[in-house]
Amino acid sequence: MLESLASTDDAAVLSQEDIRRASNFFAKLYGGSEPYRHRYADICDLVFNALGHSSGDLDEGVPYSVNCLAENIRIIHGHLTKQGLCNQAKSVLKLADHIDLEKTRLSHDIEQQQAMRAFKAAIAEVKAERDVADQKRAELEREFDERLDKTRMEYIAILGVFAAVVLAFNGGVGFSTSAMAASASTAA
Repeated sequence: MLESLASTDDAAVLSQEDIRRASNFFAKLYGGSEPYRHRYADICDLVFNALGHSSGDLDEGVPYSVNCLAENIRIIHGHLTKQGLCNQAKSVLKLADHIDLEKTRLSHDIEQQQAMRAFKAAIAEVKAERDVADQKRAELEREFDERLDKTRMEYIAILGVFAAVVLAFNGGVGFSTSAMAASASTAA
C-alpha cells in the first residue's frame, strides 16, 4: 500500500475513491483488537529505495516520491479524523511522523553524500594543481641544471682563454728576456 501511495505518476494522484479505499485499509489495519504496529525498518527501506529508483531529481532534499507518500499519508490521516476513527488516525499520524523522520534522515544523508562528492572533487582539484606544480618545478629544475651546465662551460672557456693569455704573456716575456739577453751578450 505504501508503495502505491508513494507513486509520482500523475495518473496515481489520489482520487476520493483512492482516499476512501486507503482509509479503509488503514482503518482495518490499525483497528483490530491487536492493532498493527508498523516496522520502522520497512519505512526506512521504502524511503531509501525511493532514492535508488529516483532519477536524481530532489524535492526539498528528498526524492519526489517520498514527499508524495508523506502528503498522501497526511491526507488519509485527515480523512480518518473526519470519519471519527481517532485511534486509527493516531496510528496513521504516527506512521506519517516516522515517514517524516526518514525524510529528514534521507535529506541529511543526501547532503552528506553531496558534501563528500564536493570534498572529493576539491581533493582531485588540489591533486591536479599539485601535479601541475610538480611538473613546473621539474621543468624549472631541468632549466636551472641546463643553465648551470652552460655557465660552467662558459667559465671553463673563459678560464681557458685567460690561461692562454697568461701563457702567451709568459712566453712573450720569456722570449723578450732571451732576446734581450742575446743582444746584450752580442753587444758586449
